Amino acid sequence: MKTICHSYINNCLVSVLLSLMACSDFVEVDPPRTDLMRSTVFGSSETANAAVLDIYFQMSSSGFASGDINSITLLAALSADEIVNGIKFDPSYKQFNDNVILPSNIRLLRLWTDMYNCIYKANAIIEGLSDSAIDEPTRTRLIGEARFARALCYFYLVNLFGDVPMVISTDYKENQNISRLSADQVYLQILSDAKAAQEALPNDFSASNDERIRGNKGAATALLSRIYLFTGDWAGAEMQATKVIEDPLYELSTLNGVFLKNSSEVILQLPPRFGTVPERSTFRSYNMAITSRLVSAFEAGDARKTAWLQLAPAGYYRPNKYQSGDGSSSEYSVVIRLAEVYLIRSEARIRQHNLSGALDDLNAIRLRAGLNTATVKTLSLAHSNMSAQLNYLPSGVTDGSTSSVQVASIRFWNLLSQIGNLTTRSTRSRQTNSKMTLPC
Repeated sequence: MKTICHSYINNCLVSVLLSLMACSDFVEVDPPRTDLMRSTVFGSSETANAAVLDIYFQMSSSGFASGDINSITLLAALSADEIVNGIKFDPSYKQFNDNVILPSNIRLLRLWTDMYNCIYKANAIIEGLSDSAIDEPTRTRLIGEARFARALCYFYLVNLFGDVPMVISTDYKENQNISRLSADQVYLQILSDAKAAQEALPNDFSASNDERIRGNKGAATALLSRIYLFTGDWAGAEMQATKVIEDPLYELSTLNGVFLKNSSEVILQLPPRFGTVPERSTFRSYNMAITSRLVSAFEAGDARKTAWLQLAPAGYYRPNKYQSGDGSSSEYSVVIRLAEVYLIRSEARIRQHNLSGALDDLNAIRLRAGLNTATVKTLSLAHSNMSAQLNYLPSGVTDGSTSSVQVASIRFWNLLSQIGNLTTRSTRSRQTNSKMTLPC
């Protein structure tokens, strides 16, 4: 108990110090107080480690990386017509449901601010550890975790908003004049950070007492596979996904075990703040209903419908992946899991005309769900439909650009999902040619 309290106090102290170092707005930064705070935080392995833990706490407590009411999970699902707004009196959710999101939307502002706060903390850690006297292996690992977190945040930002300001320093003079960079330029930084993290991080979970709650080599590699998929590097996406799939640390779990803490399927997850994951209260307390379109997409006999959906007393289906409400912390919020990596590799393979390989990955998901295997004929039809759709690109999108690749990837993901029917964390909107308007 003393150890837990001591760790908690350290985390709180570091969080306060980093907050003092951070800016209230990433483009309007107060001058740094002194170098004292930096030397205090990064003068020992213990406090430097607490600083990195604070990044994960930021991801969880702010909710953007979990399933909280301001999370990407919820807001993107509303935008993608996967769930229906159950809070009729809250216009901020209705805007996401209608895909008419105003820059003043409180959920949008919170999402934007939370991710940039996380990025600033990562920047402070990278800079603070650059000349720290702590041992080299620890320093390398902690910088790797900070760069992983920064890559993850920018990946979400660029896919939600398009061109965004790229803040990679804590220098207030530099940050106060930053303007937006193109998505292509931001992706270069995302790739750089993800590759550096992959190189620096350990393969196992020894840094977190074997809990899957901190970024490791597998998490960085899975993120790289996602990045390569979204930027049209099909061979790169397949190669990185294969590294994760072939790692004995990860294997597909039973449906009832997927969202448990330290599940074999989990690559990265976040522990709840108050014993129960926010996903449960978000979807139950706020009456978020799964759309009839998504419910009807489940094939007859799909075990995921029974395991992960629940028929509410009011007659609508609601998400039921997270089922523990007793505060026992038996479930953690899943950020990255192996099933997604299988679908990433499946899409990457079909893009390279490897239908049999794509089917192997797709069927690994289907068989786990109790479904029959898909056939080459089924997959060929999906590929033909995708090719037909890509004859037209939305206004403003030119063939061969990063944006057109993202549009193509989104459309094919939708077609692939019709066969694989994998209900995962939502990152893609139904309006593939639109981005959320920047709140600044």
